[in-house]
Amino acid sequence: MGHDLHLPTDGPVVAAAVVVHPHPAMGGDRHHPLVVAMSERLAAAGVAALRLDLPDPDVAAAAGALEAAATDLLREVGVERLSLVGYSWGSVVATLAAPLGLTARVLVAPPVASFAFASTDDLPSLVLVPAHDQYGGPDAVDAAIGGRPATTIETIEGCDHFLAGAIDRIATRA
Repeated sequence: MGHDLHLPTDGPVVAAAVVVHPHPAMGGDRHHPLVVAMSERLAAAGVAALRLDLPDPDVAAAAGALEAAATDLLREVGVERLSLVGYSWGSVVATLAAPLGLTARVLVAPPVASFAFASTDDLPSLVLVPAHDQYGGPDAVDAAIGGRPATTIETIEGCDHFLAGAIDRIATRA
């Protein structure tokens, strides 16, 4: 399983995050431009950001691998606070995983039309939904996960599920 760790260049590590890519059977890996951009922005904000490849398309197996990687990351960088960030399929995996230290999630373009979101915790979640998402637009996402008190859903205007032209805006917001 390949991985890349982005560390702050200015100041201490204040928290950690694992950034999860889109579906591996659809070409998703840790080198996706959004995954890279988010990791770079997190590191600039003092967060150690791990990009890793999760090659098994089974979400439960991937969630287990994510939890193990997150535990190792916290130990390696010496912090206790962790966020999970997932794009598309990665948002499903991030929702299923619950490693120790988890304090928040960022879900980008969750494919609610294809996967059930099973998280039952009350952790803060920022959900960024492309306005024209083919796999779960704003109304579908609101219906699927909008009733949670700690969940904030925001629409990303001018893009669909593949985020053309919106990567920089999404990475900045996340």
